[in-house]
Amino acid sequence: MIECKPQGICSWDFVLTDNGRQAVTSVNWAKEEGSIEVAGLYLQVKKHGMLSGRWTLEHDGNVVASAQKQSAMTRS
Repeated sequence: MIECKPQGICSWDFVLTDNGRQAVTSVNWAKEEGSIEVAGLYLQVKKHGMLSGRWTLEHDGNVVASAQKQSAMTRS
């Protein structure tokens, strides 16, 4: 099971641990972007436009995953 702990009392950034492995998230909540660091691997979460609802997870400029929000007015 992944354990997820905030880096501070009101932080949007987390440390995730599971079986001795660790990842660290860093979130810019105002832009809805951030990064994930796992075992020295650095991944960027990018939002493509203020109202687009499209995000990509990138490593060294290459898209490794993407997500698309179905509606601008809902969260899921």
